[in-house]
Amino acid sequence: MRTKRLIVILSSCIFAVAILTSCLFIFTISKIDVKFTAEKGSQTMHLQQDLEQFSGKNLIFLKKEKVDEVISKYPYFKLDSVSKGYPNVLELEISQRIPVYRFIDQNKNVYLLDKTGFVVDCITEEQYKNLSLLTIELTFATDSSANLTVGKPLNATDKDLFDSVLSMCDSIDLTDCVNKIYVNDNPEFRDVDFYTNSGVKIQITSAYSRANEKISKAIQSYHNAKDYYKTFDTITVFVLKSDGSIQCQWTNWNKGE
Repeated sequence: MRTKRLIVILSSCIFAVAILTSCLFIFTISKIDVKFTAEKGSQTMHLQQDLEQFSGKNLIFLKKEKVDEVISKYPYFKLDSVSKGYPNVLELEISQRIPVYRFIDQNKNVYLLDKTGFVVDCITEEQYKNLSLLTIELTFATDSSANLTVGKPLNATDKDLFDSVLSMCDSIDLTDCVNKIYVNDNPEFRDVDFYTNSGVKIQITSAYSRANEKISKAIQSYHNAKDYYKTFDTITVFVLKSDGSIQCQWTNWNKGE
C-alpha cells in the first residue's frame, strides 16, 4: 500500500510538472505587436529592436513596469497601453512626444518639453536652429534650470502655477498664437505673461486661480479688439474683488490712445 501511494504521489507530481511546463511553453511570447503613433525613423527602429528582449519571456508573468523601463530609455516615446494577446502575443501602443516648449538654461542648452511639461531632449542652440521646430520659449522669474532632467517632467518651483500654465495652453491651444511665456513664480506675484505673435502681451494675474477662465476671457477680448491695438498693446486680466468677475484691461486702448 505504501509503495502504491508513493507511486500515485510521484505520478501526480510528474503530471503537474508536465502540465506546468506545457503551460509555460504555450504562454511564451513569440510575437511583439507594436502600434506606433509616431513618425517612422531610426528611433522607432531602435526601440522596436530593444523590445525584442521580451521574446521568449512568459506572457502571464510579464509586468508593465518592465516594459516601462525599456520605453523610458527613449524620452521621445510614451507607452500608452500594454495588453496580452493570449496565448503568446505582447501588444503595445506607443505614441510620440511632440516638443511644444523650449527652455534655455544659463549654458545655452535648449531643453525641449512636450505639452505636459515632460522633458524629451536637451540640445545646443545650433542643433535647435537646424531642427526648425516651432516651439514656445518658456522662462521663469526664478532659476528653474536645475530642475530639468531629460526623461522626467519639469520640476517647477511653483508646481501649481506651472500646472496652470500647461492647462491654459491646452485649453485654447495657445501654441498657434504665442511665441513666449514668462512665468513670474515669485510668491508675491505668481503671474504669467503670454507674448503673442502679433505683438500683444497677455498678463494673467494670480494665474494659479481660475486660470482657464482668465485666458479664455483674454483671448476673446483679443479677437474682439481693433487690429491696431493687436500689434503692441498689453491685456491685463484680473478678478474684480467687488463681484468676482473676470476683467480685461487694455493698457492703451482703455486710455483712449
